[in-house]
Amino acid sequence: MFSSWYQAFPFQLEARPSLPSESRNVLVSNKPSAVNQSYIPKVIFSSLPPNMPTSSEDSSSTTSEEEVDFRIPHPPPNKLKFYTSDEVVIHNQPDDAWFVVNNVVFDLTKMIRYHSEPNSATMKYLSAFAGKDLSSYFDEHGEPRMQVSFVTGAKVPIFPAAYEKLKADTAYWWDDSKYQIGRITRQERPIRLINTLTSHTDLMTVCEEDTIYDIQAKYRDLYNHHAGSYIWRKWTKNGKVSGRLFLNRTLTENGIPATKDEIGPPPSLWLFYTNDFTIG
Repeated sequence: MFSSWYQAFPFQLEARPSLPSESRNVLVSNKPSAVNQSYIPKVIFSSLPPNMPTSSEDSSSTTSEEEVDFRIPHPPPNKLKFYTSDEVVIHNQPDDAWFVVNNVVFDLTKMIRYHSEPNSATMKYLSAFAGKDLSSYFDEHGEPRMQVSFVTGAKVPIFPAAYEKLKADTAYWWDDSKYQIGRITRQERPIRLINTLTSHTDLMTVCEEDTIYDIQAKYRDLYNHHAGSYIWRKWTKNGKVSGRLFLNRTLTENGIPATKDEIGPPPSLWLFYTNDFTIG
């Protein structure tokens, strides 16, 4: 069943025992590891087939064989994340409350949970707007828009909950970086993920800024907990370009640019099972 795609793509699988549970998050590397190297599976890419020319990026390697990790690593710390509007809107409950202000995504779940007056009118008002975009209540600098109260004549924020904060906080939530978890993408990218093992296709909308690592993690959480057990490739345009994907680059950086008016189906990524039933 698998012999056809083994021959079609330039890699060889080095048979090794399955990973023990304690070493499943170890990245494949040529460098020494604390985990016994005999338990780490390898994927070795060798020369490309005749109908697949080598790109300038592929040929820049100094060695004829390049060991490539196909697992999904943990994201680097403090990495700025990007979200689609659909990813934000589902966080619309008091115990899971995200907000957007000028394309910045805030997670106020902890502030709502630990507030000294969680049942106050303004906090209930804030919770009612969970999952929504509050940009119209703030100016271009991210500060609350004000209005004159017809009762007191004083200036008050148009959005009543703008001046809420925890007693331990030194700044209001919209000016406190610890509540900022990412940004709204500048462009949403529809893609197709084709599992060649099951012949199943999943449609996803990802962010233009997402790397292949990020897309793998989203695919794992939404569709397939064994996403790390697949080699990911792009369309070779009938052998005219390399199908290799650089996992730390975005779709555009991998030669899959976004277009404003795409005609036909969205671009496809192909998933090839590696016979390594690894979780993650």
